[in-house]
Amino acid sequence: MRMLASQSPDLLISFDEKGFCQYALGAAQSLFGRNEESFVGQRIDDLVLDPGSLLKAEEQALKEIDGLFVVEFVPLHREDLWLEAKFRARTDDDGNVLGILASIHDITARKQQEKALLHSASTDALTGLLNRKGFLQRLDGAIAQGHQANLCLALIDVDRFKMINDNGGHLAGDIVLQEIGRRLSAHTRGSDAVGRLGGDEFLVLLPKCSWEKAQEICARLVTAMRDTPVNLPSGSSIHISISCGVTRYSEGWTASDFLECADRALYEAKSAGRNQMIAF
Repeated sequence: MRMLASQSPDLLISFDEKGFCQYALGAAQSLFGRNEESFVGQRIDDLVLDPGSLLKAEEQALKEIDGLFVVEFVPLHREDLWLEAKFRARTDDDGNVLGILASIHDITARKQQEKALLHSASTDALTGLLNRKGFLQRLDGAIAQGHQANLCLALIDVDRFKMINDNGGHLAGDIVLQEIGRRLSAHTRGSDAVGRLGGDEFLVLLPKCSWEKAQEICARLVTAMRDTPVNLPSGSSIHISISCGVTRYSEGWTASDFLECADRALYEAKSAGRNQMIAF
């Protein structure tokens, strides 16, 4: 058994009924950075960052001897890894529970792939900002988690973007959108969420932001766009400006209510001549 375990990418750990390790066989060094003997006498919660789910699976396996309980976790001192543990009861010939057998496998590659897919699903391919879906998820989360106090939202539209596309072509339009995305990210706070709603519309979510600070940030965004032209590969440049409508969350609003109010503020900014911010 030890010879087979030494050739396996997995780690097999046997625990007694009280949760103490009796032996460990297999990939102890690659998964935990320690040898097999060092596991003996240790509990499962000595091996991981957050033992809660593992302890629960261990408890369930002792109660339901025919069950298989699967848990994903990060090992202690190996935060770069994701592991999967499969717990099942270890019994004698009469069905009496002797302890727990855990098979541990490296699932880091799978978790990284899942993360990449999730990122792709919520990211705008052109600008690298949150896309509509990703931004609305962030907005819904901020409202649902009780972060409504000092929560502000800005809706931004590129002034006369159709003219930019018509005169410079779609490549110029794409470069302008990318540059606007960079400037929005550069002139907002790390805690803010910046997204592209679609076309030439952008959104900025400002959590834990006073009304005065939100207006200050949005005014800075308008200035950042207006003051510096966008350089094109041809050597020419385009002067751009944005219209911005900003609003603050009101108790009881849904995400749709919030967006609608920001849209009204944006409409006022465009109606007043563009190239400005209106707080509503």
